[in-house]
Formats: sequence, structure tokens, C-alpha cells
Amino acid sequence: MTDREYLSQLKTIDGKIRYKCDEEQRWRDIATNMTAKISENKVQNTKNPDPLGEAITRAVTYQRECADLTIKLIELKHTITDQIDSLNDDLAHYLLIAFFIDNKTYNDISEEKDWTYNHTLKEIRKAILMFGDKYRELYKDL
Repeated sequence: MTDREYLSQLKTIDGKIRYKCDEEQRWRDIATNMTAKISENKVQNTKNPDPLGEAITRAVTYQRECADLTIKLIELKHTITDQIDSLNDDLAHYLLIAFFIDNKTYNDISEEKDWTYNHTLKEIRKAILMFGDKYRELYKDL
């Protein structure tokens, strides 16, 4: 795993959480808006004999996945933040926290620092390399 991939896990997991939580809400909405069909016929009209049960099961499954990913994100964010905090360079610390923890864009950081876009890219690359020089051995084989 590269330095950037290791740090970018936070954004990746956050995206997965958003997706899983959105899917959970969709299935909850489906279950809430679904009505039970009462029929005297013993012949099944649909492929799924219990669509309400399926909707609830899917909602609960996504809810669990969302919770598991949230715990993973919190633990990883804590680990990475502690690693970034241990760097002895204030600029690298600021850039890594801003970009990977606070999810600021290159443009946001450029404006805050009054830098050009290219200079911002260069400084973030340097900060990532500095981070990697210190911690690469911990995650290179992941």
C-alpha cells in the first residue's frame, strides 16, 4: 500500500458509509411504504412471498454494515491522526490534517494558504512523503 493509499482509506471508508447508510434509508422507506397483501388464494403471485420481511432484513443488514464501517473509520482516523500529530513539521501536519482528515480540497488549501494550486500540490506531496518516511514500514505490506 502506498502512502497516499494508506491515508486515503479515510475518504474511501467514509464514501462506503454514506452509500450503506443511503441504502439502509431506501430499504427503510420501502418497508415503511409497503402494505401487506392479504389474499385468500393459496397460490403465490410474486417471486418473493414476504417482500416486507425482505425489505426489513435488507435495511437491518445495511444498518449493521454502516455501523461496522463507522467503527472502523473512527479507529483508523484516531490512528492516522495520532501518526500525523507525531510529525515534527507544522506545515506537513496542517496539510495532512486538512486534506485527509478534514476533507479539504486542493483549492480550499490554496485559498487558505494564499498559494497557487501547483504549489499546494507540491507541498501536499512533500507532506505525504514525510509521513511515509516515518510510517511506511507499518502499512507497506497491507
